[in-house]
Amino acid sequence: MSQEFALVQRLSSAARRAVGLTRETRRHWRTRPDDIQLSWGFPYPASFPIAELLEAAQMGLGKEGDRALQYGGGDACRRLERWVRDRLQRRGVQLDEMDCLITCGSSQALGLVAQVMVDPGDLVVVEGPTFMGALRAFRNAGAQLHQVTLEDDGPDLRALREWLQQRLRGGQPMPKVFYTVPNFHNPTGCCMSLDKRRCLVELAERYGFLIVEDDAYGDLRFEGEDLPPLKAFDRQGVVAYVGTFSKTIAPGIRIGWIFGAEPLIAAMARLKADGGTSPFVQTVVAYYCEGANFDRRVQVLRANYRRRRDVMLHALERYMPADCRWTRPQGGFFVWLRLPEGIDSRELLVKAIDHGVSFVDGRPFFADVEEGARYLRLAFCYVPEDRMEEGIRRLTQALGELLETGP
Repeated sequence: MSQEFALVQRLSSAARRAVGLTRETRRHWRTRPDDIQLSWGFPYPASFPIAELLEAAQMGLGKEGDRALQYGGGDACRRLERWVRDRLQRRGVQLDEMDCLITCGSSQALGLVAQVMVDPGDLVVVEGPTFMGALRAFRNAGAQLHQVTLEDDGPDLRALREWLQQRLRGGQPMPKVFYTVPNFHNPTGCCMSLDKRRCLVELAERYGFLIVEDDAYGDLRFEGEDLPPLKAFDRQGVVAYVGTFSKTIAPGIRIGWIFGAEPLIAAMARLKADGGTSPFVQTVVAYYCEGANFDRRVQVLRANYRRRRDVMLHALERYMPADCRWTRPQGGFFVWLRLPEGIDSRELLVKAIDHGVSFVDGRPFFADVEEGARYLRLAFCYVPEDRMEEGIRRLTQALGELLETGP
């Protein structure tokens, strides 16, 4: 028995699943200079405000000194929290003083919510499909997942209400958490309607579950009217609002936040074992946000991502067969595509990689993974515009080869 094999046998079941998934992915993927990564949900590199962040770092160190490099940081960390709070309040959210936690990206916030709210076997409701990182966080906490179908305007709340009523009549436990991405959903790009936002909060108040509102893409609307967060309708502390700078500044800064009821935030703070989310980076971001015209930056990002989306949609219309269907997102990073009947997205991925283009198989976005066998996620955020059409052309060529051979 090799040492590597012996070590793997001692890993937790969650870790062994992760190792197996990574190996399966690597078995198919290799990187070549000409590859087109329609799988990568990354901001485009030219969007990063490098010069402004350098200036903010110099200013922050000059004014905060050694406090910026200590546990806890200096005053800039408190100012950053206030800046985030003020921006959310302008969107109609009423917030108390003791209900915010700055985190290492929104992923840490989701992981902490799972730790705080979920015991093994507890029910967590998710949309189908939904963000794979959230599924991983709740599975790692031992949650039992219940999936609600995602419609064009958000989750099927009629089905959710009927399920909740059945459980109530049967004396069964209520879910602990409902996780949702209401704005420019990952992976579908859809947006929850105003009526469904109100209705979901009412259901949470009536049946006693926590809504985790993941608003990573909320600033990146490029069509339609801005809608208030679910947190704006919350009067009983049933919504925890999660946000991040990953999509509006840069993912590498790893700064996110969560707003929620004081007991929830206090419990998360006690379990947060990172010694304080990088006080230095918080300092840099605070000085950047105070010195930059953040709203102007958001407008520029919106225009650029809209143009990228339009290039992808035009290419899909030009190349894809008529029996493919895809979403037309009003914001965010992603297009969700349904393949012709009989075509498996995992098999297509293998062929697509041979053609030098990648996407994300639909399976990891579902609680019941095989529901994703006919779907895939395309990202228009990262690939240069002049390469986008070529990526879709390659993908269509791979799909054509599968259609020719048949299931």
